[in-house]
Amino acid sequence: MSVAASVTIVGGTGTKKALLSFTTGTLKVGGSITASGATDITFGTGTVEYNGTGAQTVTNYGYYNLTINKASGTATTSGNITIGNNLTLTAGTLNIGANSINRGTAGGTLTLGSGSLLQIASANFPSNYATVSIASDSTAEYNPSFNMTVPPPGGGANYGNLLLSNSGNRIFNAAMTIAGNLTAAGTVALSMNAGITVNGNADIGDGTAFDAKTYSHTVKGNFTTNATGTLTQGTSTFTFDGTSAQTIGGHATSFHNVVFNNAAGVATNVDLSISGNFTNTAGFGAGSTTTTFNGTAAQSIGGATAPTLYNLTLNNSAGLTLGVDTMVNNTLTLTAGKITTGTSTAPNPYNYTLTTTAPCTAPSVSRPGASPGHIVGNLRKKIPTGSSVACTFEVGDSAKYTPIDVTFASVSGEGSVTGATMPWSPDGHPQITDSDIDPNLNVNRFWTLKNNTVTFTNYEATFNFCSSTVTTGCPSTDIDTGASTADFVIRRYSPEYPNSGTWSNVTLATGGTQPTSTKGTGIAGVGDFAVGESTIRAFTREREWVYQRELYY
Repeated sequence: MSVAASVTIVGGTGTKKALLSFTTGTLKVGGSITASGATDITFGTGTVEYNGTGAQTVTNYGYYNLTINKASGTATTSGNITIGNNLTLTAGTLNIGANSINRGTAGGTLTLGSGSLLQIASANFPSNYATVSIASDSTAEYNPSFNMTVPPPGGGANYGNLLLSNSGNRIFNAAMTIAGNLTAAGTVALSMNAGITVNGNADIGDGTAFDAKTYSHTVKGNFTTNATGTLTQGTSTFTFDGTSAQTIGGHATSFHNVVFNNAAGVATNVDLSISGNFTNTAGFGAGSTTTTFNGTAAQSIGGATAPTLYNLTLNNSAGLTLGVDTMVNNTLTLTAGKITTGTSTAPNPYNYTLTTTAPCTAPSVSRPGASPGHIVGNLRKKIPTGSSVACTFEVGDSAKYTPIDVTFASVSGEGSVTGATMPWSPDGHPQITDSDIDPNLNVNRFWTLKNNTVTFTNYEATFNFCSSTVTTGCPSTDIDTGASTADFVIRRYSPEYPNSGTWSNVTLATGGTQPTSTKGTGIAGVGDFAVGESTIRAFTREREWVYQRELYY
């Protein structure tokens, strides 16, 4: 039976009642059902379907099956409703306000159909249904103006789209999956006491907040923090592992731990700040953004796939360790802390490489601030063509900054060079005894330069070290006690250790021996470089000369 308008039951007085009763079938109502006077309304095992195109009131009767099937307009409940069997929101909007619409006893089915909207101004999601079927593109909206706990939908089902609007806290005490989009609107604050998975987009609207706390959250769609929205990362982990392309947008966003695991790509359109660890299993795309590591404990970059960042800034005195090769396409800024390129053991503890692809003459590395950082391990830089191409490798060890300054006389073929320095106690280079450098009067470290397809004539290089007698805070072990830096020479070991190599002399530049550096010139190859006093003493002072009159036959 279909009624395009409203159904009104007018009752009698005293013991005389108007009766509306049907045992089976469907009553379709385009308006509302109202009663006055003495009435007795029973729906048996039938179905009442509200299907009008305008606003409708769903009166709080005891329905057996209740269906909302509206092409437009909103159906609003007038009070608490008890369902005897099934509640079906086929299409349109059902607003239950602060009322309940639960099943009287456990059983039956709750259905939220495709494109439907259920509005709730409390925490009273329909309950006591044995089967819960929620379309992934349906929406449940919680819109009270007070704090509330967001309940799981029950029946092992997941929300479709979840819209949290108006004001107050929205507290998640149970882990749950949102099959569609998660949207925060108004001035609500999401407080996470469990992890959530969002299979669609997550949108933190203007004026809203998302407190991630200590939990793990997964987003398979786009993640947007709008202009005045805030994300408080706590010590949480966010994982982006969709199967189609994802974006991180809105305004600059801060994460604690973040994991990228999407072969289709995760494009970051905003600057990111990371206070924990960064893992790139697959898909991270930096665009032209800045990724800043600014935690207070040691941080890491890891994952199965080498990430490419545009700008990388380290501002953490506890440092950053690479567990994978990492590339920076624009500027590396070392405000505080050191980047260590590996955690392996000797003979090659630096098993990864940090590469800057901007020309080293740009410069591609910046060290601002009072206590800037450096690279502990392998730093690869792009060497452009030209004459007098100057490049600094900002390397050192865990104790001090001991860079390599290189100037190529002429570069005819562009490529890259990797620089590193490695402390090695007690004797410096592990093959030092095969050279003429005195292992007891040398610098207890060596420097390495590796050529990657650069065509050059020759270069000069300054190898900087740390002298405790010159610089406060330098370890006394960097230079052997009794060694004279004025008498230092440079020797090159090629190919680099741990390969089997040979030693060769490096010509000292004029004025090349300084208290904290030694400079060589006319160097035509690469390899390991050791600095110290030679065991072969040259006669450099007149008192060491031997005159003919002193010779005896």
